[in-house]
Amino acid sequence: MNSIPARSTRCRFGVATRDATPPLDAYGRWWGAALHDQKRGVHRPLQSSAAVFAPVEGEGDPLVLVTIDNCVFRPPDDQALRAAIRKRAGLPDANLLLSPSHSHSSANINTALTHLPGGDQAQPFLDYSPGPSATRSKRRVMRWRPPGSPGAPENAHWPESGFLG
Repeated sequence: MNSIPARSTRCRFGVATRDATPPLDAYGRWWGAALHDQKRGVHRPLQSSAAVFAPVEGEGDPLVLVTIDNCVFRPPDDQALRAAIRKRAGLPDANLLLSPSHSHSSANINTALTHLPGGDQAQPFLDYSPGPSATRSKRRVMRWRPPGSPGAPENAHWPESGFLG
């Protein structure tokens, strides 16, 4: 039997999550057959999460993946959201990945729909959502130091092989 060598790496890694449930009065129509314009309740809260990957040592920029339970963002809203996250987390453009989950359970977060019932909730929601998760996760990851390095806590240790988390 042929074997395939597995590559692995050591890096600093952190995850932070935050509630991303839009307000109930936000515009919620995603398709023409919808029976109402605004959300009426919350079945399960929506989330925004940020995962940060950074070099173990050195000052290299981290890579940040931000996910948000939302269907899709218009290009101007996507660009503004990315810019806000990058500014808050101090990231270059190439180091941020933003991925909506394509959930139709979310409100229709679209700043071009302010004339519709609940459309005025889009901008405040975009201002609130994922940025703090990315910043908090990045800050924690960048503070971590490898065992035995200057600034590392005395009880710092490498996780056992196969440890995830």
